[in-house]
Amino acid sequence: MSASTSQLYVVHATFRAPKAFVLRWCTDYSPKDAGLEGAKFRRRIVKRSRQKVVYEDLDNTSSGWMWSRWNITIQPPDRWHAEAVGNYRSWNIDYHLSSLPGDCTKLTLRGRRTPLLLGVKNPPRAELEAELTRTWKMFSRALEHDFRKSRSRRPAPRGHSGPH
Repeated sequence: MSASTSQLYVVHATFRAPKAFVLRWCTDYSPKDAGLEGAKFRRRIVKRSRQKVVYEDLDNTSSGWMWSRWNITIQPPDRWHAEAVGNYRSWNIDYHLSSLPGDCTKLTLRGRRTPLLLGVKNPPRAELEAELTRTWKMFSRALEHDFRKSRSRRPAPRGHSGPH
C-alpha cells in the first residue's frame, strides 16, 4: 500500500496520577493487557529492556488471524514511540505525557495507520478516534485504580501492566 493511504489519528486522555507513574504503567506491556480492552488477543513478549519492548499480538477474528509485531522505544521522562507491522495494518505512534495541576497527567497520542496486505481502508478519523478514546478511558480507570492502590501501601508493587 502507498503512503497516501495512511491516516493520522490524534487522541487525548487524562489521568489522575503523576507523569512518572503514568509512563511506567503505560509502558509495562504484559500478556494480561487484552483484558483491559475487553479483547481476547494473545500477547507474547519477545524482548524487554528498560528502553525497549518488543511484543506480538495474535487475534482470531471472523475473517482469520490478525497478527502484529510491536517495537516500543521508551524515552523517559515523558514519551514513548511504537512501530507496528502486521498482516492487516501498520502503525507508527508517538505518545507524549504532559503534567497537569493536581498531580494529573495528559497523554497525547499521535498515530499514523496504514492498511496492509489483508487490511481494508482506514476507518474515518472521527470513528477510530472515538474508539481509541473509549479504550483509553478504560485504561484510565485501571491506571487510576492501580495508582490509588500503590499509594495505600508503600512501597507498592505494580499490580498491572499497561496498554499498547
